[in-house]
Amino acid sequence: MFCQGLSRDSLDRIKVLFNLRVSSLPIRYLGLPLSSKQLSVADCDHLIVLIKKKLDSWTNNFLSLAGRLSLISSVISGIIGFWSSAFILPRKVIKKINSLSSSFLWHGKTGSAFGAKVAWSSLSLPKGEGGLGIKDAVSWNNACVMKLIWLLFFQADSIWVAWIRRRYLSKSSFWALNDRNPSFSWMFRKILKLRSKAFQFLSIKIGRGESTFFWWDPWTPFGSLHAFLGDDGPSRLGIPLTATVSDLWCGSGWSLPPARTERQVLLHTYLLSLRCSASADIPVWSIRGSPQRSFSLRAVWNEIRPTHPEVLWASLLWHKAGIARHQAITWLFLLNRTPTLDRMIGWGYKVEGTCLLCSLDLETRDHLFFRCPFSAAIWRRIKLLLHAPMAPMEWNHLLSWFNVTLLDSSKKLAMLQGWQGAIYEIWRERNRRLHNGVTLPYGRVFNLIFSSTKDKCRAMVLLGSSRGDPIFHQWSHPLFLVDLFFSFFLISWL
Repeated sequence: MFCQGLSRDSLDRIKVLFNLRVSSLPIRYLGLPLSSKQLSVADCDHLIVLIKKKLDSWTNNFLSLAGRLSLISSVISGIIGFWSSAFILPRKVIKKINSLSSSFLWHGKTGSAFGAKVAWSSLSLPKGEGGLGIKDAVSWNNACVMKLIWLLFFQADSIWVAWIRRRYLSKSSFWALNDRNPSFSWMFRKILKLRSKAFQFLSIKIGRGESTFFWWDPWTPFGSLHAFLGDDGPSRLGIPLTATVSDLWCGSGWSLPPARTERQVLLHTYLLSLRCSASADIPVWSIRGSPQRSFSLRAVWNEIRPTHPEVLWASLLWHKAGIARHQAITWLFLLNRTPTLDRMIGWGYKVEGTCLLCSLDLETRDHLFFRCPFSAAIWRRIKLLLHAPMAPMEWNHLLSWFNVTLLDSSKKLAMLQGWQGAIYEIWRERNRRLHNGVTLPYGRVFNLIFSSTKDKCRAMVLLGSSRGDPIFHQWSHPLFLVDLFFSFFLISWL
């Protein structure tokens, strides 16, 4: 038996009555710490150790950036989500977890705090906004707390809700409570601090008005009338802070003093269209004006998380025909966060900036894709194979072209596959020359792109994708014809 806040006499009576052995908190249940006190950083040591153990167990595997991202997005996010559904995690704990995950993502191991190519806050954005789709742990934790607020209004049969209502809400509105009141539990104070985020979702459909507080509850389109009319609103109108809506309804109309300010006029105007009825007051949970029958954690999280403008290239990068490792590297190049030689010179490294593929110009992203003669030959061969010779050679022009091209969907997806595959394999070839001193001819690099994309198409067909077969046929033109046309093109170009 675990108890808190009971007198010794009460504890002894319960012990004798039920023949229970008294124990003390904290304990662990389903891997979670149960305590009557505020969750501390030390209480979360088990969480941090668990995540570090998971990450370290994957360190020895030959994982690509995309593979490490997949593990973080699924396994690590799942562990954090389990804890977030039960507790409000301390910010220091979330920061430590993000640091471990960032180190593993960029370096393949924990313990390397520096060298991240992209800030974690940018990674934790949806793919449509330029991130990698990793959930931001802070806002996800807040969304989990939103469910507790939802329970207070929509799950009256819950034991926890009954206890909260009796202890804290028997004489006051939830929206009127002081979130710094030391007599409240630390968990309830944390919940109160998130009321401003929850206010946008909740409204009250007035019935009798007996359970709705006039000044505090969101029963008008103006939100809290205390905030709408100001702190001096109660004294100006002569309506007590504890008044309910039913106190102002006289059976046939509203008993309000004459309006003296513009906002009071707006309130009077609204009340002309509202009448109390014999039914009970009904809370309504809405997201963007659409009433919800149940609580959707993802929908609430999407409303309260930090947002950024959508990027135009998201649909070009994240599609079901893409290869994960190709997409991850292409994402880095779209953000221009790869260590090309021009950027390394900007960081102060003493390196020769000449392109390792052609030795003709400074190595930049835009030069590699596809101003460089080596990479340009590969891209021209892809365009010929896919019958899309009009595709531009310049980086920015190519992105714009992808967004406006009138190619049919299967050919466009094949072109996007080839574009991402070219970026991935050309960058690999550049790194082979830089780090290993190994050089492959452009034909070998093209063949690597060709084989990987065809393997992806075959996998899509086997998985029953309707797009797999049409894209596969785009890559199925005889290569000897492409080589013939390409050789003729090179001779005429030279």
